[in-house]
Amino acid sequence: MSCGADTAGMSLMLHSEHAITLPTWWLSEHGTHVLGLVIPSALLALVIAGGRVKNSLNRRGYRWPAPAVLIAAVLSLLAGTVHGLVCPEHFREGFLYGAFFAVDASAQLLWVGLVMWRPSRWLVAVGLFANVPVVLLWVVTRTIGIPLGPEAGVVEGVGFLDAVSTVAEVGIVVGCGWLLIRGASLLLPPRPVATQAATPG
Repeated sequence: MSCGADTAGMSLMLHSEHAITLPTWWLSEHGTHVLGLVIPSALLALVIAGGRVKNSLNRRGYRWPAPAVLIAAVLSLLAGTVHGLVCPEHFREGFLYGAFFAVDASAQLLWVGLVMWRPSRWLVAVGLFANVPVVLLWVVTRTIGIPLGPEAGVVEGVGFLDAVSTVAEVGIVVGCGWLLIRGASLLLPPRPVATQAATPG
């Protein structure tokens, strides 16, 4: 009885471990390929459609965000793209790490779309307060050690990509803070409407 119970217990444990590691394995093996196809395709689509979208938005009276908002959006796009690219590597280290970077990348890219379409004070505040903890976590993992997960306590080195994304996040924090403190306009002035002078017949 005990032998059968032990065998069943081991089988259940192996099954559960396989179920837990399957998402991590798939993402670590195929995540890079998926991102390598999706990101260039998305950029190509943006380049092709960019001119038409801009003209269409101008005709609809779209007011472009102010330069500081545009800069913060570009920095968030950069940070989110970097975090998306390193997701497979972090999934190999642990599902918790990969999930964190996937959520962080998604949030940063979503913020770009929202702040470009409808810039508002509360979105600027979200950009500020959402990136501060990410920057602080980066500092902690490079000085004290990783706080959670299978590599808890390990002090990570400074790499090129993580340095680039962190500098971008610091830029977002500074830019959003400046916009909130100065109370600067989040939109460019309306485009002047071209009028054709009437000519005498």
